[in-house]
Amino acid sequence: VRYSGKERDTRVLYYYGLRYYAPWLQRWINPDPAGDVDGLIFFCFSRNTPTLLVDRTGFSPFDFNKVLNQLNAQGDPVQAVGIENTTHLNPAFGGTLAVALASSKKGLAFARQKINYIKFGLATAEEKETVLGYFRNPDESNAEVDAKILSASSLVMGKLTAFVQKYDGKKIVSVGGPRESQTTAWQYTEDPEHHIFMRENVANKSPNTAAWNIIHEASHIALRTQDSWYINVPGSTEESASGSASYSGRIDILSHVQKLQKRFSGYIWDGPDAAEVDSITFEKNPLSRTEAILNNADSLSLLTSFINQRFNGPLARLTMTHSRPSEMPALDLASRPEQRRVVQRRLSNG
Repeated sequence: VRYSGKERDTRVLYYYGLRYYAPWLQRWINPDPAGDVDGLIFFCFSRNTPTLLVDRTGFSPFDFNKVLNQLNAQGDPVQAVGIENTTHLNPAFGGTLAVALASSKKGLAFARQKINYIKFGLATAEEKETVLGYFRNPDESNAEVDAKILSASSLVMGKLTAFVQKYDGKKIVSVGGPRESQTTAWQYTEDPEHHIFMRENVANKSPNTAAWNIIHEASHIALRTQDSWYINVPGSTEESASGSASYSGRIDILSHVQKLQKRFSGYIWDGPDAAEVDSITFEKNPLSRTEAILNNADSLSLLTSFINQRFNGPLARLTMTHSRPSEMPALDLASRPEQRRVVQRRLSNG
């Protein structure tokens, strides 16, 4: 008995060289050990629609059009696929996304370069302490610890930067729906095209907050980061603002609170992966703290913003306004603004 030119073995399975296809299940029973080679779709037998479905594991084919239909049905209308198409239908939001993606690429490249300069001894002692201070306290400093922190952060930021540099704006999907929704941006783990869905709401109203969310979601895709804690994105501030009233000052406050692992409503709060972080080792071990920070999506957005603010990078230009601050909840130590941003991450379409 033959099937597609292949003989069935004694187990009545079709053998394709390291792989077996079970016709009664209509799926492969094991993934290809080589992964995706030359862009081929290996699970092409899935539901007899090889041009529409991609199935990396043999159990859950991803149908992009079905996802769009489901979003529309549940009250999250898809405006457009791609920044260019979004701009045609919604010029304001499309323009925001275009600036955000371009700024994300420039801001990440700047942050990676600064970390590498420090790693290879090309920066001043003050610059070195500034970046290392994002991860550890001054009394935790020693040559071995600092070298490991810089090596780890350089590796992570290098991978993230490389991914975002190649990211095409055609893969960003604009979504409408309730503007007060806390679901700001998301992506699907099984999506082979790595679309990022961005909702048109207050959390993506300005380029700097949209850039933060793009970096957040890109880290889930490129690095499989977690959401151990969320960080409230500060709104843009007036150019003349200083101290805690300025965007730079608010970023400094957030980075300090993050190291303390304190939770304040509207500042930093637990995400769905909070249990994965050991609070004791985080507090006492700078290397464990660094590992947790580099594995948290919002922390990579904060790190990128932190370096750009401290060293006047490309993203710093997005955080100043000549008029009123944005409508995003501002970090004010005397208040407790409402939590407005909760990112939905790693959704899979089973």
